[in-house]
Amino acid sequence: FLMKRRPPGSTPLYSSAASDVYKRQPLIKEWKDITTQVSDHQALMLNLKESRFYSRFEDQIGQFESKLSDVDEYLQRLNIIQRKWVYLEPILGRGALPQEQGRFKRVDEEYRAIMLNVGANPKVLNLCSVPGLKDSLEMIAEQLDRCQKALNDFLEEKRSRFSRFYFIGDDDLLEILGQSKNPMVIQNHLKKLFAGIHSVEFSKDTSAIVAMKSSLGECVPLDVRVNIQGEVETWLNDLANGMKQTLQKLLTKALADPSLRIEENPSQISCLAELVHFTESTYSSIASGRLPNYKQELMPMYSALIPCLLYTSPSPRDRQKSRMPSSACKKKK
Repeated sequence: FLMKRRPPGSTPLYSSAASDVYKRQPLIKEWKDITTQVSDHQALMLNLKESRFYSRFEDQIGQFESKLSDVDEYLQRLNIIQRKWVYLEPILGRGALPQEQGRFKRVDEEYRAIMLNVGANPKVLNLCSVPGLKDSLEMIAEQLDRCQKALNDFLEEKRSRFSRFYFIGDDDLLEILGQSKNPMVIQNHLKKLFAGIHSVEFSKDTSAIVAMKSSLGECVPLDVRVNIQGEVETWLNDLANGMKQTLQKLLTKALADPSLRIEENPSQISCLAELVHFTESTYSSIASGRLPNYKQELMPMYSALIPCLLYTSPSPRDRQKSRMPSSACKKKK
């Protein structure tokens, strides 16, 4: 009674992963087919009890029922254990959570030994002949649960220190934590952590972040450079604070200038500053009864902005009407 009778050349029940992580570790693949066959045979044993010849084979049927029941339990436990092991092994096997290394190493060796035996003897009923298999599977499942809980607590602690980590999954977070000083890894994940930052610009020695960039290539130098040192959640918090501090100073400067200087400010700051100016001027015009006149004043100014939005250069007359300097309508690439 093989796990699955298969024709030559077909996909095997278990696969030996080619990567160094699994080191040719057999893994059971066709769980559904195996459990379905076991369930079918259990149903067949129940049907045999209805036969008038059941009494003659009662002992043999009882033995098969017991074995099938054990096999069903073993397969269910192995399925759960394998899924947890496949998830935890690449993480804990490379050195994450040093306090759990001893526990996971013992579980890893025990699980590999069981699966190597499965690979060498791929018959379902052979599971019943492995001494102490039930106790071993219970121990492995319990220890893997503890490793999983320790990992979850570790990730939750990191997320509590930097709440933007809740925006990404466990795999991405573990990659960031493991490669916190690798600029290329940081670049890949920043856009998931910050909605407005597509990438950042590093210093020449890649020891600090000096500017942030949008998806359209707009670059905003940070008011204070962010040093990449210490725990990753610490300097990512510094980046978040630096981003807000930089934009706050740029907005304060833009609000102090009544002119709309597009070339001097990020587009977000220019839009916000103009919205504030517009609101203040509109409120003042309504209070003084000059709203129709204010509308006439706005038309030429905003008309002069249209060529800027279309990445064309306005005429000198348009620039004067919009109260912008001659270089205000800078072409963007």
